[in-house]
Amino acid sequence: MANENHLKRLTDEWSDWNVWREQNPDIKPDLSGANLEHQLLIGKNLSWANLTRVNLNYADLRKADLSNANLRDANIYFAHFNNANLFNADFRGSVIINSSFHEVNLESSKLNAEIQNTSFQKATFISTDLSKVKFRNCDFYRANFTNAILKNSVIENSSLIDADFNGAALEGAALTGTKLNRTKLVNCALNGAKLTNASLVQTDLSGSDISDCEVYGASVWDIIIDNNTKQNNLVVRKHSEARVTVDDIEVAQFINLLLRREKLRNVIDTITSKAVLILGRFTCERLAVLNSLAEEIRNHNLLPIIFDFERSTERDFTETIKILAGMSLFVIADVSNPKSSPLELQAAIPDYQIPFVMIIQEGEQPFSMLGDLKKYDWVLKPILTYSTSESLRKAFKKAILERAWAKHYELQKQKNEKMKTQSVEDFLRGDQG
Repeated sequence: MANENHLKRLTDEWSDWNVWREQNPDIKPDLSGANLEHQLLIGKNLSWANLTRVNLNYADLRKADLSNANLRDANIYFAHFNNANLFNADFRGSVIINSSFHEVNLESSKLNAEIQNTSFQKATFISTDLSKVKFRNCDFYRANFTNAILKNSVIENSSLIDADFNGAALEGAALTGTKLNRTKLVNCALNGAKLTNASLVQTDLSGSDISDCEVYGASVWDIIIDNNTKQNNLVVRKHSEARVTVDDIEVAQFINLLLRREKLRNVIDTITSKAVLILGRFTCERLAVLNSLAEEIRNHNLLPIIFDFERSTERDFTETIKILAGMSLFVIADVSNPKSSPLELQAAIPDYQIPFVMIIQEGEQPFSMLGDLKKYDWVLKPILTYSTSESLRKAFKKAILERAWAKHYELQKQKNEKMKTQSVEDFLRGDQG
């Protein structure tokens, strides 16, 4: 129960609550279970206050300091929290309906209302009912929404980086333009949610249901999904366009690109006509060479793609190189260290008739099997040696670029030549012409 003296000081219009708090900094007000309905608490210092099970319906807490306050199991309907400080406040298990939290500092809290320009960093929303709450331009870094209810809520243009939504209910929620980088959306109900223009980078969607979500404009990179992730009927087009759905969020971006054939053609043309794949090792010495090459490539209006031989250990490592090589205008491979690239080059060179330019630092010896690749006409001979990255860059145009372009045009001509035909009758007549 609330401390009667504390409660009286807070609600007495003649009492200067904030002065009393300043004079008694060690006192943590106990207002638990109090009925503060319709109370004007504007600018009140309620930091560290015990507000468990409090009734704050229709209360006005604008500019109030609720930092580190305990508001567990509170009833907060139609309250106003505009410009309040809710740093580290705990709203666990509370029900907050139609309250207002514009421009609130909520670095650790649990809410359900209209909230803008607010920080909820490390907030605690465990089992909180936040249905139909509106958060805009808010920061929820490392916030905890475990088992929270956010059905039909709005979290627009906000940051949920590293937030935890394990088991949360987000059906129909609007997450438009929101950053969900490294967000844990594990075992969540997200069906029917709006992920339009959202950023999903390393987002964990294991065991979640994202069926019927709108994913137009979503940026998806390295998300985590498993066999229990449901992703049926994902909408990949804008509302104004014909409805198109797909059953894989990572494929959605590509499908939308395919539907815009002109843009896809431009992308393919740009890559195949301008991309130059640079293969090497990302040691300090070698990286300086690769970066120098990349800069020179940019100076000639081409697109450098640098791939580190040593970094990846996945089984599809060679396949990745082959994919990148197949999209490139030509390939530059620094084979200065014998450990760097024999298997990958042996896998890629035979399959792609594009110029391969081998470079090696003076004094180094190429790996022994490199000699087996010289039989392919598109491997430029001889191997270029260089003393420094600066000398390599100065000679780039004549030693690499012009030779690669010449070989490219030669190969294109060969590819475009029509296959000749000859009648077997010529052989029967002895005329093999």
